[in-house]
Amino acid sequence: MDGGTAKTGNTWYEVGVNTAAPTSGIRTGLVSGQADSLSSYLIQPSDARNTLMLDGATKSGSLNFRSPLTISAFSIVGSSGNGAGSVVPTLHFADTTTAVLTSGVVGDWFNNTPIVETAAGRIDIVANTFNNVAAANPRILSLSYTLTADQASKQIASITLDWAGGATTHTAIFGVSGDFTGLGHFSPIPLNVSSFNQDTIVGASEVIVPEPGTWALFGFGAAGLALARRRRA
Repeated sequence: MDGGTAKTGNTWYEVGVNTAAPTSGIRTGLVSGQADSLSSYLIQPSDARNTLMLDGATKSGSLNFRSPLTISAFSIVGSSGNGAGSVVPTLHFADTTTAVLTSGVVGDWFNNTPIVETAAGRIDIVANTFNNVAAANPRILSLSYTLTADQASKQIASITLDWAGGATTHTAIFGVSGDFTGLGHFSPIPLNVSSFNQDTIVGASEVIVPEPGTWALFGFGAAGLALARRRRA
């Protein structure tokens, strides 16, 4: 989130990675919205590409539906690092027509709303330290659009997002949910894996390298074992 494809600075980690704070981190899979518990969102697994990262290097990307759908509204789930990013969605209909919507803001992952999920911690992937643990940040947010009657009458095959933001801003899009009932609540829209270009979540199944202090303790332990062996010999 901080460094984009440079993979520096802070990013998300999955629940279970921080054993000292096991409830911190983001939940993957199907999650209920924090701001709207009747809406649900799908966060991709942590061990593969799980976000569409948009920034100065990649200013456009597409959320490709597995099959065309008719919806009355949709809600993009995502957040930005190093300031807010903005996206202009273009709807691509099954009949090959398109519709360009207004620009919307995907807020910075700190202190913004509406909230889909609060991670209560983030990880510095270079220093291998946890930050902001037990805080009300960082946050995954939602950005919602209501369609016109004409747009809602057509099947949507994909949504292209054209991005704008600061020189060091990175916007991570986790997915999109649709309103299938017209009641103002959202359910996940299955996307093709081609929609995602980056892995921004450190997973519970991934190896976390011990911090320098841990390595020092390991070194002392190894030295003690070696001395004990020499004494036995």
